[in-house]
This record gives sequence, C-alpha cells and structure tokens, in this order.
Amino acid sequence: MKLNQFAVYRVDQNTEGKVLWHLPYQEASRQNVPICVEYYRQMSIQSMQETEKVMDIWKRIKSECEISDVLVLNKNGEISCYYLDEVVPQYLVGFIRLNTSGALVAIDTKNYQIDGKKGNWAAADTVIIDGKQFYLMEHQEYGNQARGVILDAYGKTIVDECKQGFDEETRQKIHEYI
Repeated sequence: MKLNQFAVYRVDQNTEGKVLWHLPYQEASRQNVPICVEYYRQMSIQSMQETEKVMDIWKRIKSECEISDVLVLNKNGEISCYYLDEVVPQYLVGFIRLNTSGALVAIDTKNYQIDGKKGNWAAADTVIIDGKQFYLMEHQEYGNQARGVILDAYGKTIVDECKQGFDEETRQKIHEYI
C-alpha cells in the first residue's frame, strides 16, 4: 500500500531564501529567485485521499497558508510540488531535487545528446516516482513540437517518445519500468 499525503513548506527566514517570503510566484520568476527545498522548512504533513487533487487540498488548507508556501503532494509514490500564490497554486519544477551520485541529468541540463536521437535536448520537467527522479527532455530546436523523451537521472531512456509530457500514459510506462 502506498502513502497518500501532502506537506506544507514555509520559507525559512534563516536562509538566503528569505527573499521569497510573501513573494508572488510571477515576481519570484521575474526576479529569477530559485525556489528550492533548502530555503524552506516543513510546517505540516497530513494524509490525503487518493482521489484528491491539488485544488481540493488547497481549498481545504488555504486559510492556514501564506503566499510563498509550497505544497508537496505524495500521491501513490509520485511527488509533485506547487507554489501557493494568491489565486491558484503554481506547479513547480525542481523544488525537490534528489542528489543521485553519478547523475548525468538534472533539471538545468541543456545540450544533452540522446543515443539514437538527433540534435540537442534540454530538461523541461521532472517527476519523482517511488524515490527515483525522471526527466522530460525536449528537443532544443523544435521544443514541444517534437515528441519528448523521458530519461532517468543517469541518462537511460525510459520512454522513447511521449506525446504530452508526464501524461497518464507516460506515468504508467514509468511505473511499469520501476
């Protein structure tokens, strides 16, 4: 049985991340301020129903949260993160990064060569499933007009072609691989 839970993280005022305190997502993006777990501390952790979505949880806990908090969902072993803003939670890429020894791919990877694929590839999104990090690679010239490729942190191709990023079909293929 897999755990279904969520945690709320708040900016730690004793880190360089204190500039994020109450900063709306668009402003943090504009200022290019990194939003990473090292700048936060966990405030709470609660269980959630398997059918709950991020908006359901946000509506339930909104009165307890502040702008710049991060909501981390662990749904059946799959981790997703959201920056809590005034209007709607914003999906975050790379909030939690696993430090895998010998990793070749990270969220900031660019100009990556994939065996059997032409051109340069860049990491566009990431997901953590069962404690393993996977990366959606997009062609640097064609972007999302070309089919993406899913790699693990070591550069192994997990899904050779995916239509729409980490859609349900792609996630199922990753679960089958694991």
